[in-house]
Amino acid sequence: MTMFEFRKKINIKCNIDDIFRFHLNPENINVISPPGLNAKIVSITDKPLKSGSVVKLEVSQLGIKSIWVIEIVEYSYPRVICDQQRSGFFNYWKHYHIFEVAGDEVEMTDKVILKPPLGLLGYMAYPAIWLGLSFMFRYRHYKTKKVLEK
Repeated sequence: MTMFEFRKKINIKCNIDDIFRFHLNPENINVISPPGLNAKIVSITDKPLKSGSVVKLEVSQLGIKSIWVIEIVEYSYPRVICDQQRSGFFNYWKHYHIFEVAGDEVEMTDKVILKPPLGLLGYMAYPAIWLGLSFMFRYRHYKTKKVLEK
């Protein structure tokens, strides 16, 4: 079955170094996560994150807890951080944080390549997954902008 790609962009008036460093701190996930989505760091190999870092999270949403393990598989300062799921909800999850200078702003792009869980049922539910991702990243971008713009 095929992979899906989700993208969300925003321009933030900040320094590219600041936004890159912000994303290297895994504790910021709770700063930018929407209400109802809680992520607790169970373990982390490096802080700040770097290529090869592994983060184990306990994610709770709608009263359902799951363990999610991600690894930083690409790190190109100050332009790209890519995490890939080692284990978790999705059959495949690769998330790129891409930063590009755009005048006095930084264009931040979240690009997710994913394969839904649950086989055919997951593929049929992709519109709901897309809506959930759209809401989550819209909120994350709003909060990132609020934190970093001065």
